[in-house]
Amino acid sequence: KLNSAELKQNLQLLFGDGDDHHSVLCDFDGDRNAPVCHEGYVTLFPLMLGLLEPDDPLVGRLLQLIRDPARLWSDAGVRSLSKRDAYYNKGDGYWTGPVWIPINYLILASLHSKYALAPGPFQEEAERVYRELRENVVTSMMMQWKRDGVVYEQY
Repeated sequence: KLNSAELKQNLQLLFGDGDDHHSVLCDFDGDRNAPVCHEGYVTLFPLMLGLLEPDDPLVGRLLQLIRDPARLWSDAGVRSLSKRDAYYNKGDGYWTGPVWIPINYLILASLHSKYALAPGPFQEEAERVYRELRENVVTSMMMQWKRDGVVYEQY
């Protein structure tokens, strides 16, 4: 098991200072013998699980990533994969772009219970992203409910 200090050290190694190779999740493609980097839900786990301190610079970078319509932001919520990614809406389209409500709930819960409450450099932005994201998710689900009488786990 990792203790919190080891976990924070590993997060710093993964996400570093925000350069291109550390600001997103990178997989290793053995066929090409090269890293393949993606922006999406996995990039947001440190924030959505509340693992970052409210004043960590990564909080600011992740809030920018979430709120960028050219990347993860949509009228329905936060996309599973960035619109800039080569895999966006490819294959079965399951985790390559749709908005997943359970993951958006985790993002909302973390913003609401930690980052929008804690004084610091990103508090106002966390509050704004929380309000706007909540509005987008609830509106999308309500429109679906009114249209079909059901709600879905993804949009």
